[in-house]
Amino acid sequence: MSRWVLVTRDQCPPENTPLVSSVGELAQDAARIDEWKAKASASFPGRDASFDDKLKWYHSFNDSAWDDFMAGAPEPPEYVPAVLLDACDDSVELQLIIKRGEASLLNKIDDESKAKFMASAERVRGEPLRQRILNKARSTEKGLAAYVEWLADENGAPSCEMRSKTDPKPVPLLHSHVGREPFDDVVVAATTVAKGDCAESAIRGLMRDAGLYGGVMAPAITSDWSIIVHNAGDGVEKVGEHVFYVDKRGKCCVALELQISTGESESKKPHEMKFHDDCKALGQAHADKTVLTMGADPKDKGNKSDTAEPKAEWPDSDSSDESEDAADEMSKPPVQALWLPKFYDGERKRMFAHVHRGAGETTSIKQRLQKGNTDTGNVKFGIVEAEWDWLQKRFKGDADREQKYFCGLLALTHAMCASDHWMYDNECWEEISDFCKKLAAKWREHLKKDEAALGLGLDGAGAAHTPAASKKALVRLLNWFKTRIEAHPDTDYKFSLATRKRRADAGMPKAKKAKK
Repeated sequence: MSRWVLVTRDQCPPENTPLVSSVGELAQDAARIDEWKAKASASFPGRDASFDDKLKWYHSFNDSAWDDFMAGAPEPPEYVPAVLLDACDDSVELQLIIKRGEASLLNKIDDESKAKFMASAERVRGEPLRQRILNKARSTEKGLAAYVEWLADENGAPSCEMRSKTDPKPVPLLHSHVGREPFDDVVVAATTVAKGDCAESAIRGLMRDAGLYGGVMAPAITSDWSIIVHNAGDGVEKVGEHVFYVDKRGKCCVALELQISTGESESKKPHEMKFHDDCKALGQAHADKTVLTMGADPKDKGNKSDTAEPKAEWPDSDSSDESEDAADEMSKPPVQALWLPKFYDGERKRMFAHVHRGAGETTSIKQRLQKGNTDTGNVKFGIVEAEWDWLQKRFKGDADREQKYFCGLLALTHAMCASDHWMYDNECWEEISDFCKKLAAKWREHLKKDEAALGLGLDGAGAAHTPAASKKALVRLLNWFKTRIEAHPDTDYKFSLATRKRRADAGMPKAKKAKK
């Protein structure tokens, strides 16, 4: 005898979303976060407080984070950045800073970057008259060298106002990286943005416009070395959510420490560097496309037979920090391009945030994802299934449904395999095995489709960027996913991409029906 169970709306996930949290759970979680945010706001030292005081305030929540986590309370990144955002002005100066002693690294960037840096409006001005004359009258290289000399001179460029210069301190036993040099930072590039702007995009845009390449770090040490906050940048999505300071002009400033990249590796060959530059130029020319670049295919080097399964390396891209295993398989230079619809960028970012960090879910779900145990595998598979179910109905009626569905399918497969330990540490091996077969079937269906229908490749951009070349790169990438899915010896997961040929296509007669 079957029995009906009444389920209320609050007990179901929100409609038209891939979330696993129910409406009621999300409402309760939002109320708890608001409560903790109110507590944090009450102790906030204020907009005009020093950077050091704000960092100490930030650190005070980290001190109790573990105990609060075990008690089921929301973690600081859930509410502390929001307090900073509320206190920050609508307009923010985003700054890239370096220590005076590291200014000489600017001399090592490539010639194109040197010229772009010296000509950019984002480069911080204010150098002496002699410096400006040198910039105009002589080569870029000599002008940059003089500018660097000015930055490195204690009596030259003014120090960043974020924190005062400190004297060298003895090296502590537990933190050997601290205390070796005094703080004396200078601003090398800056731009004004809205506090609600996406931090990742704003930082990348500033570095691109200033001709600088590398990474950035949120400053996490006070002037007196009393506070070291290792996760000061965690949970920050908007510029104004960073720990900011107010300068002498009364302007809110977010200063990030620049880790300068001095250009391409010397081990890269000229044709590989040219390929990378070509992809960059083509990406700027085709705003409706995005590209993943992959390393050399061993099969193309002549050391393997044509029937060998292609082994794809992890794709290199601007958003590689989204992957928990971002360093995997990324050592080879890019020589093969996979051009995709631009929609893939946003879809992958959203998918990675949901699958790996639980974006949009309750605090409880996010904390279960951080455990790294069997429960993490269980809940992560639940999210993957929810994304799959939503994908099947999400784009119905859209004119470009085919391409959007393809991007969503690739983003989901990508997110599954970017950090795959959860696939082997869970209590649902059979369900995951069935899901992988279902996923592979959908991929076999898509691999039969025309490149244009999927939005692959570029027309008229050279043989390495054609739709056919991108289709080949896609197959390589899927084969890499296959190796990740089938890697664990204790599971029987299968991700078969081989499509069966029709008997007629193979020149074979129709199969005879079996006699009854």
